[in-house]
This record gives sequence, structure tokens and C-alpha cells, in this order.
Amino acid sequence: MCLEERDTRILAENLAELTTRVTRLEESNKALEEALLEGPDEDYSLALTENKEVLARTRETIARIEKALKEAQELESQMAALEQTTPSERDTA
Repeated sequence: MCLEERDTRILAENLAELTTRVTRLEESNKALEEALLEGPDEDYSLALTENKEVLARTRETIARIEKALKEAQELESQMAALEQTTPSERDTA
């Protein structure tokens, strides 16, 4: 496995992990919001605020990883296309 493939695999694994984290935080926020409907609670409010901040940062990270994966896939496609050409075609490309 070449370095780029390993990097792409690691990025995909990180993306899956972060996506799971977002889902869990969203579930936690829903439970906190429901609990807050029963009455004010400073700890729940603080946890909800912190979760929202973490969600925003995590979504930004996900967007960066998705962009990096897309760029890597485009590069892989270009490299595969280049490998299909003859040496003389590569010289004119």
C-alpha cells in the first residue's frame, strides 16, 4: 500500500469516527433539551452550550476531511488516466 492510499484510508476512518461523534452529540443535545423543558438546570445548559461548540468545530473538521478526500480521489483518477496513456501522449499532455 502506498503512502497516499494509507493517508486516504486514515482520513476515511477519521471521517467515520467524527461522523459517529456528531450523531452522539446530537442525541445528547436532544436529551439535554428535553430535560431543560422540565425546568432550568445550569449544568444541562452549560453542557448543551459546550456540545454545540464541539459540534461546530467537528463539522468544520469533517468538511476539511471531505475536501481532502475529494482532492485525493480526483488526483487518483488523474493518475490512473495518465497511466493509461502512452509515453508520447504524456509528453503532449
